[in-house]
Amino acid sequence: MFDDLREIAVIPIEPIAKNSLVDTVVERIRSLIEKGELKAGDRLPTESELVERLQVSRGALREGIKRLQTLGLLRVAQGRGMYVGDGQDLSSCVQLFRSAMAISTKESLQFAEFRRMVECYNARRAAERATKEDVAELERMLEEKNRLGPTEEGVHWDWLFHRKLAEITGNDLIRNVVVVLQEFVVAGIWHTAQAPEVMDIHRRSYRLHRAIVDAIADGDPDAAERAMQTHMDALVSTLEKAEAAQRPAPRSRSRRGVPVPSDT
Repeated sequence: MFDDLREIAVIPIEPIAKNSLVDTVVERIRSLIEKGELKAGDRLPTESELVERLQVSRGALREGIKRLQTLGLLRVAQGRGMYVGDGQDLSSCVQLFRSAMAISTKESLQFAEFRRMVECYNARRAAERATKEDVAELERMLEEKNRLGPTEEGVHWDWLFHRKLAEITGNDLIRNVVVVLQEFVVAGIWHTAQAPEVMDIHRRSYRLHRAIVDAIADGDPDAAERAMQTHMDALVSTLEKAEAAQRPAPRSRSRRGVPVPSDT
């Protein structure tokens, strides 16, 4: 009886942001694919049907579909409809993180030295060749990476950003090398995302990537190369700390029960 007299609790309910609706679209469709309810080559319902079933706007649906396309989970055939990505795309998407996480921090550190040369070249060439459309795509990838943070999907957007730089160079060999070595690239990014100071690293990473995009947008090859050099220096520094933290503590040797410090 007294329940009716209670005041209604004041709850700070905020409107659902558009990005939340886009995330919902991505997660619902991605979940269906990962569970096997949608298989490679399956055709999705029409846009109108998906809008009705998911109860989202066309804008949110289209943005979600675009993101799933970028991740390789969906492909859109103009005038024919939307389809689940082929087996190769799905396999690479699912297996990428499993194999990348098997790469040790030490191996990532060794690869980073090689990657530094390639990435600096890519940034320089991108500043010389990038179109307005290329810059807009880099901007979009950077914002997605920043919004998603140090998550698997955020790491994937980071990888897509660097792959895009390789594509802009117009050098097929460079692009192919970056794609072939993608597991090492992702592993390096992933290891930095596991560091204790991960949020500081995430904020710094955004600033470093922003400097690269700004230099490319300005058409300044020297600034783009310097910005990438700074980014790679930061990556190597973080990997060095992670690798050092994983080393086992030196064991002491003893003679007649007296501990003797190990050689350094």
